Amino acid sequence: MPQFGEVKKFLAMPGNGSVVEHYLSAANEFDEQITIHRKGYAVFDNVLERIMALLFARDGDLARKKRLSKLIIYYMYWNCDIASEAPDNAASD
Repeated sequence: MPQFGEVKKFLAMPGNGSVVEHYLSAANEFDEQITIHRKGYAVFDNVLERIMALLFARDGDLARKKRLSKLIIYYMYWNCDIASEAPDNAASD
C-alpha cells in the first residue's frame, strides 16, 4: 500500500505520542481478537474481515471511516504489530 509510508511518518512525528499510545493499545486489543478468532477460519484474510466487521458494528466513528480504519489495520499487520505469530498448525522448517 502506498499510504503505509505516510502512516509510518505520521506515527513517528514527535507530537503524536498520544496517537501512538492509542495505536499500540488498539494493536494489542486487535492482536488478542486475532488470537481468539484465528482458528475458526481457514484463510487469515477472513479473520481480519470478521474482526473488522465486529469493530465497525461496535464503533460508529470507525464505521463511518472504514477506508481509513482498514488502512490502519492493514498497516498494523504489514508492520507486524498484529498477527506476528504463526498459527499453531503452521508447518515448521
